[in-house]
Amino acid sequence: NVNMPIRFKIVLLVVCALAVSLLSYLYVGTSLIVEDKVSYIYDYTLAEVKSGSDKVDSRFQRISSTAKLLGNSFKSQHGQHAAHAHASLHPATALFQQFTAEIGAQAVLVLRPENQEKFRTELELTASTAPAGAQHALQNALTQVGWTPASFEKEMLLIAPPIGGLIPVGVRANDSEGHPLAFFLLPHLDPALFAAGGKNYEVRLVDSLGHALLTKPSAEGNLDPVVFDAFTQSLMKGNFDS
Repeated sequence: NVNMPIRFKIVLLVVCALAVSLLSYLYVGTSLIVEDKVSYIYDYTLAEVKSGSDKVDSRFQRISSTAKLLGNSFKSQHGQHAAHAHASLHPATALFQQFTAEIGAQAVLVLRPENQEKFRTELELTASTAPAGAQHALQNALTQVGWTPASFEKEMLLIAPPIGGLIPVGVRANDSEGHPLAFFLLPHLDPALFAAGGKNYEVRLVDSLGHALLTKPSAEGNLDPVVFDAFTQSLMKGNFDS
């Protein structure tokens, strides 16, 4: 047995108590710093995602409202040949020229359903700055997505996976007499929304089924798509606020 002086025992007790206190403070402080850092990173990323999503949503809402406005300029008696013969004089043409920059599209197909399975082109709207072949590219994209009048029965706005880096968008509208029309376009989204982002996160624009439409990769490479898809599906099935 080792006999220690009482004074040494008291000093040892004080030192041990101080050490335990300091270690406790260090642990608590480190935990708070880590939690605060994680919270900051989450809030920063969430703010960026919300900002991007608001811009995308705003663009789609403008497209939808503009299509409905253009639809009011159509009348049921406008036939296919008449519409093409006087396309430059159609009221929708002047309106489209005003809104082309706002909706981010230089060409639009105005479609009228002939039956549940087939559209006919009512009018082709093209901006003065549109590149050659813009309407041909639209027709090809419409064929690829395979939308029919039946596709628009339950949805006012349809969005498909990108074609050539552009997202096909379809809007259901009505003419001035209440008869159905559909507008098809390939709008441009702000490229900055999907430029390489932070090194620790990846941003994707997905549809209601969880299919990726556009991706903003992380600065250090893409995340594992299998993991990301599984995470996306859990979000689609859950009730998450953010």
